[in-house]
Order: sequence, then structure tokens, then C-alpha cells
Amino acid sequence: WPSHCRRHYASLLGAPTDDARLLGARALARLIRRAHDDNAVEAHVGNVCSSVAQRQTKHVASGLAHFVVELSLGIRGRLHTRARSALLPCVAKAPADVLQEVLQRIMDATRPGDDIEPLWSLCVDLPETIPRDRALATLACVVRWRRGRL
Repeated sequence: WPSHCRRHYASLLGAPTDDARLLGARALARLIRRAHDDNAVEAHVGNVCSSVAQRQTKHVASGLAHFVVELSLGIRGRLHTRARSALLPCVAKAPADVLQEVLQRIMDATRPGDDIEPLWSLCVDLPETIPRDRALATLACVVRWRRGRL
């Protein structure tokens, strides 16, 4: 199923306006959430992140951030139960500015307090193949920025 929607990623996530990128990300996230296999979602998001890292443009990077955030967010300011399958490949393969934007948008959309705990546990429990330092440093920077805003 993901191979059929791959041809639409560039036009949906790379649209010139931010509203169009957000709507495209929401549409793709809704489609991807229908997959019942977390490993397939993780592999698909990883492929998208690595392709954006290879030929990065400003609009596509912003659209990718919207896409990962839409996959990660649940209802009422909480993370989705399957947020790990979207965030792991982003931490591993996405460019640093996309990772910063994803974590910033997740922090803006979630409630302060207990909702940050799953992000910390995700960064601490990363597999050995993914560099933990980058994820923890980025998350700590975003948390400091959010604390300054509150």
C-alpha cells in the first residue's frame, strides 16, 4: 500500500503554502494510520525521512515535520499510542532541522507535564543503531525553550 501513495508525497508535502502542506500531511497521516503493522509504518516513515535528507528543500522539510507530527499526535493534547513508530525513524534519519521542528510542534500541541514523559523515554530507550545524543540534546533544547515560554 505505501508504494501507491509515494508518488503524491512531493506534491502534498512540498506545496508552496504552509496550509497546503498541513492539509497534505493530515491526509497522508490518516492514510498511514490505517496500516495495522507498526513495523510497516516505521519502515515507511524511515524511507520518507531518508529521501528528504538526501534532497532536502525548505518546503518538503516543513511538510515532513507536519507529517511526522500528525502521525504522532493523538487526541486532547496527548501523544498517539503508536507515536513511537513515527518518531523513531524521524530521530534516526531525518535532518536535524526537521527533528527540531517536529519536537517543537509536538511540544506546542501537547499539554505540559506527563505528556513529555513518553518523549523522554523514547529518547532514552533508543535502539543501539540510533545515536541517542542527538535526540536527547534536541529534546532538552526544546524543553528549555518551552519552559521559558510558560
